[in-house]
This record gives sequence, structure tokens and C-alpha cells, in this order.
Amino acid sequence: MVDFKTLQSNPLVSYETLKPNSITNPINLSLKEAQIFDLFKEIIKENHLENIELRVVGGWVRDHLLNVPCNDLDITIKGIEPNAFAELLNEKVNKDKNHIKNIILKKANGLEINLAKIIIYDVMIDFVELKENSFQDAIRRDFTFNALFYNILENKIEDLLNSGINDLKNGFIRSCATTNQEIDYDSFHILRMLRFATKYQYIIDDKYLSNIEQNKAIFQKDFLNKIPKEMIKKEMYLIFSGQNPSFAIYSLYKLDLLKYILQIKLDFKDKNKNFFSEKDILIVLISLSLEKKYLININHISKKRIIMIVICVLSIQFY
Repeated sequence: MVDFKTLQSNPLVSYETLKPNSITNPINLSLKEAQIFDLFKEIIKENHLENIELRVVGGWVRDHLLNVPCNDLDITIKGIEPNAFAELLNEKVNKDKNHIKNIILKKANGLEINLAKIIIYDVMIDFVELKENSFQDAIRRDFTFNALFYNILENKIEDLLNSGINDLKNGFIRSCATTNQEIDYDSFHILRMLRFATKYQYIIDDKYLSNIEQNKAIFQKDFLNKIPKEMIKKEMYLIFSGQNPSFAIYSLYKLDLLKYILQIKLDFKDKNKNFFSEKDILIVLISLSLEKKYLININHISKKRIIMIVICVLSIQFY
């Protein structure tokens, strides 16, 4: 098993040492956010909408608790169709202008997602129909600190997995599936895990890392055939913009996933073989990210070869 404890700046936090609780600090809304949420309440009151539920989801709660600006609003809605609620907003604020875009997304499992997009006070808002209960919505998300919801009508943060707030406080990356004693088979979550680890210098749950190692054949296949290259490209750029991208790249290498993510694309005579080894490319990627502490035990290569490898790296599909 990969010993990631030696790679991270702090020792791993064990699941048992975390004592989940609820946070009492309110969300500090911006003036524009307060205006938007007050508008929602006016619409509900004026149209006598009962049993409606509105929750801000995604990274909005996380970013607010970290005092990081967040411009977009992703809101789950229950009790009324997203497009119907967006129409009520549009009539009140935008008058004759049509600012609504209705989208039906179909996931791989056949589940259809009803989504309505609207711009209110220059803020893009996505309303997503919640067909399940909020706990089910939370458990299907990637990490516990991304499963924190803000209940707009009750003005409170909901930590339905009872660990997201403490994980955020402790800088701990835990899969939502782990909290329900399940296995997270979503390969894309691996890249997001490393992005958050490099951006915030967070610690990764050793149970999640073990799951990746034990099921790496599934993840390797997904990176080759299932995950769109544009999604990989976006996450890799975000990883390289973090504080410690070398940790992410080296982690992918040790997990035997790097070569499946890079998917090297070369124009040499032999179309079936890579001219450079994965270790060579690893050296260049780490060097480009200006981190040298992971170069230990990796053989030195000449400057000429490094230049050639850089050319190789630049031909990778996600560049």
C-alpha cells in the first residue's frame, strides 16, 4: 500500500478522532445574496407556495465558511418545478426580458435532471429539481465539506452527514460514500480530491486512498474510456494552480493512475510505444510545478532529454 502519510505535511486524522457537531455561526450574506434570498421569500408568499424547499448546494457553503468569494448560486428546489419558479422570478424582476434557460440533463444511470438557469441582479442562478430527500442528495456528492447545505427559508446550515463542518475545520478530505459505509467508484472524484488537497493543503482520508488502490483497475478504465478529456483538462489545470501540485502528480503516479490520465499522444515512427517512460514525464511535471522534494530516488536525466520530454508533455491530450 502507498504510504501517503510520509507525503503529507501533517499526520492523517483518523475517523474516530473527529467529533461531528453542528455549526452555530450564520452565513454572512453579501448584500446581493440577501436581496436575492428575500426575493425568493416574496415570491413564495405572494404565490402562496406551500411545502417548498430551497437549499444552496455545491461549494457555496464551503467557500462562505472559508471566507472565499463565490459568484454563482446552485440551488436545489422541491415543491415546484425549477422552470415554474424561475418564471415567477423572471416576471417580477426581468419584466418582459426572457432570462431563463431550461435544461434536461440525462445522466449515465438514466436519471433525468431538471435544471433552470436564470440571471437575477447579474448573478447566475441554477435551480435543480430535488427528486429525492436531502440526505440522499448529500450522500451522492463527492466530499463531506461539499455536502453542506444552506437552507434559505430557515436561514441555517445543514450538515446532514454530520461530519462536513468538522472536516472543513480540520482540513480533512473524506468521501461522502465513506460516511455511509459505501465505496466511492466515481473516478472523477479522485482528481477533485487532489485539487482540494493542493489548493487548501488538506489531509486525505486514508480509507479513501485505500479504496482507490483496491479498485484502481476500475478507475484506470474510466480515465481511458469514460471521463471526457475536457473535464480532465479542467481539473489538471486547477491542480497545477494549487499550492502543491507535485503532491497531486506524485500521488497519481504512486496510485498507478498517472499514465491513464495523461494518455500520451506522440507522432514518432512507432505509433504503439511511448518514447518516454512514465517516470521521465513525472520528473518533468514535478519540475514544472517547481517542487523538487519528490525527485528523491528518481534517476537524473540530461538537460537535452528534459527538453525533449517537455515537448512530449506539451503533446498530451489535455494540454
